[in-house]
Amino acid sequence: MFSLSEIQSQLLSGEAVSWRGKKPMEIKLESAGARRLFEHLLTLDQADIETPDTPIFKPFISAWDAENDPAETAETTSKTPATGPWRLKTIRTQNFGGLNAWDGSPFILELVDENLILEGYNGSGKTSLASAVLWAMTGYRAQKQDAPVKETGKREPVYEGKGKQIADWPPITSFPTEVDKLGLTANTCVELTFEGSDGNQIKAKRSLTAPYGGEPVVTVDLDPELSKAAQLIEASLLMPARLPHVGFGKEKSGRLYDAIKMLTGLDQLASIGTGVSTLSRKSSKFLKYATDQNIKLEEHKFSSAVQRAQEHAEQASYQLPEQLELENDELEELLITQVTEITRKAEGAWEGVRSRGNPELDFQKKDDRKQLMDAIARARLLAKDAGSAIAIFKTWGVLKTSAEDDRFTDIARNLNALTDRLDRAIEWHHRQTVDRKLRLKAIAARFFIAPEDAEHIAHCPLCDSPLKEEDQKKLAEELTRLKGHEDEAERKLKDV
Repeated sequence: MFSLSEIQSQLLSGEAVSWRGKKPMEIKLESAGARRLFEHLLTLDQADIETPDTPIFKPFISAWDAENDPAETAETTSKTPATGPWRLKTIRTQNFGGLNAWDGSPFILELVDENLILEGYNGSGKTSLASAVLWAMTGYRAQKQDAPVKETGKREPVYEGKGKQIADWPPITSFPTEVDKLGLTANTCVELTFEGSDGNQIKAKRSLTAPYGGEPVVTVDLDPELSKAAQLIEASLLMPARLPHVGFGKEKSGRLYDAIKMLTGLDQLASIGTGVSTLSRKSSKFLKYATDQNIKLEEHKFSSAVQRAQEHAEQASYQLPEQLELENDELEELLITQVTEITRKAEGAWEGVRSRGNPELDFQKKDDRKQLMDAIARARLLAKDAGSAIAIFKTWGVLKTSAEDDRFTDIARNLNALTDRLDRAIEWHHRQTVDRKLRLKAIAARFFIAPEDAEHIAHCPLCDSPLKEEDQKKLAEELTRLKGHEDEAERKLKDV
């Protein structure tokens, strides 16, 4: 039977994993991209893998597009026997939840050669001590209610008594006693010292740094001697930690098959299989992810960029290849080749231009390149507009010789008169805007007869009523002022 570490190691190294069920079966990750994706999936929580959702899609893509190959760095099971036996000599922890006070003194436990049984009340730190050893060696953290979980150091919500979130903090790290310190960077470290029969010592050290608002960083320093027997770590640490959670009651695993998966850790691989199966369904969000991220717009941008490049290439008498399409698997290499070729030609053309112009220009300087591009753009513009420029100069010559013609000299005078009329029209337009009845008053002014003196009373030209009240007298004065300006007061600005 395979252990989890053996399967992981073989798949990441590119080796095949074979087994026999109803018929012989085999899995092999042929490409570096598949191995990178599998390596990334191993870092995720099982719940996130089984029901993959949008937040984890982008990391999937990043893992697939990376350039490293896990097969080159995979830690395969060594054929060289370990030099032990090694016994755990010292446990040293700093800021580890359940063992340390935040930012306090380190917890140090010196062990003698005899076996040790831990006994204590609930909450006294028994599980935390076992969890510290487990985490340092494997990256898993023991939990009271559930089987060991992969500890990534991710900060999780912290709530006050009324259920309101006040901060976030990684659960593996001991908590500060003051709320305002929850915004600090969380640091945790566990160091194990092992001693051999010859007195030599080796160490296993795992550290976590989880900045506020940033991604956690886990650093591992595991002596190669301790990684030679991956099966031993699996059997002596992980399986005992899983064993209390294996059972056949209603609240346990239920089936022998499920119990074995949990005991061996193969339930994690089963979760990956379930998640991958979910991703491949037509209704999966993953298959719709590109559409949701507006990939059609990006495809349009690419097509437009290719079209512009072809237009520029034609102007420069350069032939671009026809396979510049997103469906081309060799597109990236093709574009790199074109850039290299065009750069070489550009450098040659630059040397030619510089030898005929200013030899001080440097192709490596941005300002000098801009100066050349501006000169080329102006030259193209002049070449394109050469014919129209000749016509403009001819027209200019005709106008110059015609400047003494009387018809041309009248233009300035007429323009001045028109400007005055326009100014008056704008003034009357403003008055029409302020007084909505101004145009009506202008019509009335045509028929209004102003009184000879203050003793005579004016009459309204529309209703023939006397204008003797104070506001009516003001209307009569306004109609008197409008006499002679009826056309301007009545005309709209657009008519002018």
